[in-house]
Amino acid sequence: VWGLVVNEALASGLHVVLSKYCTVSELVGPMDGVFLSETSPESLAERMSESKNAWRGPILNPEIIQYSPEVFAQRVLNIIEQNSRKISFFD
Repeated sequence: VWGLVVNEALASGLHVVLSKYCTVSELVGPMDGVFLSETSPESLAERMSESKNAWRGPILNPEIIQYSPEVFAQRVLNIIEQNSRKISFFD
């Protein structure tokens, strides 16, 4: 279940540390305040440290604001559909 936590944090001007394997990482990865990580504890710790060091206060005009939840959800569905076409169950 996608609880919009990433969207809510970004809309509030906060940083997020997010697995690069998470579907929404393709959409939010290039945005200010997003730190993409591998899933290992070491990688998560490194990205969290980078986020802490980069913190200068809330992001004043977060890019995520331009996407309504409906628009964002449709973009996520598009990514899922594109990726599902790449998977072959007969390989």
